[in-house]
Amino acid sequence: MAGQEQQVRVSIPVSALKRAGIDRDDQLQLKVRNDALVLEKIKPRQPQWQQYLIIWPLLVAILSGLASYGYWWFQKVRPVPLTGAQSIGSLTIVAGVVTGAVLFVGFFLKTRNDPENRFSRHIYWRNFPVITIAFIMILAFALVGAFWVLELLFPDVIFDRFTSMLLLVLFTYFADAFMIGAALTINARSLSTILTVVIVSGCVISMAANGQRRWWQHNLSFLGTHAAENAWQFNLTLIFSALLMVVLIDYLFVSLSRNYPRTWRTSTLRILLTLTAVD
Repeated sequence: MAGQEQQVRVSIPVSALKRAGIDRDDQLQLKVRNDALVLEKIKPRQPQWQQYLIIWPLLVAILSGLASYGYWWFQKVRPVPLTGAQSIGSLTIVAGVVTGAVLFVGFFLKTRNDPENRFSRHIYWRNFPVITIAFIMILAFALVGAFWVLELLFPDVIFDRFTSMLLLVLFTYFADAFMIGAALTINARSLSTILTVVIVSGCVISMAANGQRRWWQHNLSFLGTHAAENAWQFNLTLIFSALLMVVLIDYLFVSLSRNYPRTWRTSTLRILLTLTAVD
């Protein structure tokens, strides 16, 4: 028929399918990426995602809300302020970071044991603490920033205990869902994105918290000196950014060594990149 698109058959060696982890009965989809044809295996929809991203975060958030309600009742905090020592913000940050970290570690270990998740299985245990701390830092920055904005928008606002518990459950749910989703979908691209986020967010926070308004007349490194207020945030951000860079370098060269022979050129490049991160 005129106008009918022609079909092309492609033969793939069995050895290539085995190296890619594809069976004969798997369904494949063809994509055009960077002017190249890419074959990808169509993964079946996993009903566990609904359980992971809805039930688990909601259950943990409700337990955190009940624990916070009991704390406010025991400390006789009534009404509950939005920010402060025993406020919604302080308990939400603590509950979100603690429960989010536990859920991230648990689900990351689960994906690492999954044979279909190639990225997690190639991460060495020496890199696991750095990745975990990086996600915890991002979550903590997000929660602190959210309540800082709410404090500016609604100064001196107070709530009753039940409403405060509902707000804590809501924020904790989104924090836990974010950490679970990150643990299930982590890959090289998301890790490089986190590297950028950690660098940018740390620098922005250091600039905003610096007491000297004319720091920019000196140079950027002024933020890391004793002359600047909150210099440790800037320095800590650079340290963790360098650790994340080491993790990425380690993963990339380990992946390359599985498909290509190790030569003195690749070893030299790996050493130079690692020294750049350490420096």
